[in-house]
Amino acid sequence: MLYKILISTAAPTDTPEVVIRARFGPGTKPGEWGVRFEGVPGVTGAIEGPVETNLLKDGVQARAGLFDEPFFFDLQGFRESRSLGAIRFLNTRNFFDGNNDTALVLSIPKDRFASATTPLGFWAVTSRFGGQK
Repeated sequence: MLYKILISTAAPTDTPEVVIRARFGPGTKPGEWGVRFEGVPGVTGAIEGPVETNLLKDGVQARAGLFDEPFFFDLQGFRESRSLGAIRFLNTRNFFDGNNDTALVLSIPKDRFASATTPLGFWAVTSRFGGQK
């Protein structure tokens, strides 16, 4: 899969001035998986390394991998509240507990974009690719 993070420095517009590409592949060690970010503003070449690792290059921090699910929801309490007509939520029941999200995270200094007052637009695209860019 090829993941693209598209950024417009002249929002609102649907034309990205910045296209960051990310993909996963075998790492340098047997059984290890790696990630590669390309097209990151102000970074020479690519940011690459093992998943589940904080990667730092040219002032940009990147990470890809699993993250704890950040949301809390008492599904049982929701269902009971709906059927009984009374609030039945408990803060000790979390339907999402033990679940994870997979994410690509980048921390890019804002001065890499036009100016601090310029609106930015972000969207993402995923696609299959046959080994080509």
